[in-house]
Amino acid sequence: MSVPSGKIRCHGCDYEGVVQHRPVTLQYALPDGDSVQGHREFGWCNVCDGIRDVESRLDKSALQSELQALAPQRGLGGIFKSAVDRALGGGTDTSTEDRERLKGLLRVAQLRSSPPRCLNCGSTSVQRLAFDDEGNCPGFQHHCGGHLYRLPGDPNAPRFSYRPEVIPLDVDGNRFDRAADYGNEFFSYLVDDWQFREEYAQAFLNEYGAELSRLHDQGLRRLDASFDLSRPENRLRAAEMPDPRAFALVGQAFTAYANDLQKGKHRGTPVEIAIWAILWNRSDLLGTLNPALAKYIDDNQDTVFKSIYETAFKE
Repeated sequence: MSVPSGKIRCHGCDYEGVVQHRPVTLQYALPDGDSVQGHREFGWCNVCDGIRDVESRLDKSALQSELQALAPQRGLGGIFKSAVDRALGGGTDTSTEDRERLKGLLRVAQLRSSPPRCLNCGSTSVQRLAFDDEGNCPGFQHHCGGHLYRLPGDPNAPRFSYRPEVIPLDVDGNRFDRAADYGNEFFSYLVDDWQFREEYAQAFLNEYGAELSRLHDQGLRRLDASFDLSRPENRLRAAEMPDPRAFALVGQAFTAYANDLQKGKHRGTPVEIAIWAILWNRSDLLGTLNPALAKYIDDNQDTVFKSIYETAFKE
């Protein structure tokens, strides 16, 4: 299926995001083994700090109202309509499928104990993005204080083909299809934000990517639990904190130093250089884990670590 992507910008800063209108269906697994299809929409995830696919809100009252509107008519008119449908070969009420789906979604809503989640990181700190006829999103305030707006569609813009995607979820919105994997995100972060050379970024992630993803996921969940990120003042506080990815990288690099480098593993390899480069680059964060090692790095930046900087980082 070929669909265009939409660009989103902010009136208050240089933020630019993309809305990908690819075909996505949510498949909720019910406790009795049945399943029901739900919908995704676009929202802002405060943990991912960007536009993401999020679950559509399941409103019990709205679902009950829709069910009542589709209830079979019991009067003579309803009986006559069913008889005509059967005579014409229909055999069943054409709204039966819709009623069953709504019943399933109502069961999910009744069992639900959490708000809608981000389909990328699983956080519940999300806000639906609704754009008006002029392309503005007045109901959401970016942490810079500005509001998002949608750029007019370009008929000549590239179109992308996506296969239909089905995302399996439990009734609380947790994904079944994958464990948290932030490998690509960390590779881009190291190369683009930290200016790591690709060889050393990839070497570190090849060795520690799975552990790093788990550590980062735990950190995001703690952050999500510690801050009510639906409040603008808390989003501002979170934006002023060090990037959670930096915390995860330093934590994983220190674990690698303590468990591997000190035992002789990875000595003389790109992995060793990457470990030291990460610890050197954020020795301030390392100081919260091991002040003595952080001081050693700071004291020897121009001697022992100068060659590591020149090797691991781009010019």
